[in-house]
Amino acid sequence: VSGSVIDEPLATYPNASLVLRSGALANTLSNGDSVAQWSDRALDNDATQGNAGRQPTLVESDGVSALRFDGVDDVLEVSNSDSLNVGGPYEAKTLSIAFRAGDDVDSRQVIYEQGGAARGINIYLEDGQVHASAWNVREESWGPITLSGAVSSGSAHTLTLGLDANAGTLAAYLDGSSLGTVD
Repeated sequence: VSGSVIDEPLATYPNASLVLRSGALANTLSNGDSVAQWSDRALDNDATQGNAGRQPTLVESDGVSALRFDGVDDVLEVSNSDSLNVGGPYEAKTLSIAFRAGDDVDSRQVIYEQGGAARGINIYLEDGQVHASAWNVREESWGPITLSGAVSSGSAHTLTLGLDANAGTLAAYLDGSSLGTVD
């Protein structure tokens, strides 16, 4: 899986808690370099990996930058942060992630994960689909709820997940088309 999160000016996202721009990596790294840190452009929620064997690589093609994860153990982690996951409760969460699926879209590949067994959000590939899930079994006792859409190997996609705690809904969009809204 190759992925990037946002590659637009920060001013477009004035209320963002985490903005990772793949183009910013190209300013300091070259094509094929390992990525140990991906700096957050909104606050101080940098994505890091200290183990060189688990770092994704920077991929550049036709002026576009992305990260390539090996599908085995490459991972970037963002530490706990009041703005992301420990300062709640949160009334809403919105995630937008651009990714290109590799050859294998059948094995489980986690693209994004936040939280743990009690509550959380995750986005992953499995069985030829991208799945967006959320759950809170501690305070609200709901979920996991999952919305899914078909993906094919080698194809680029944008997934947007919206969680509205006040309305009690999870909505997801794949390439601008609704995957549904679940109460």
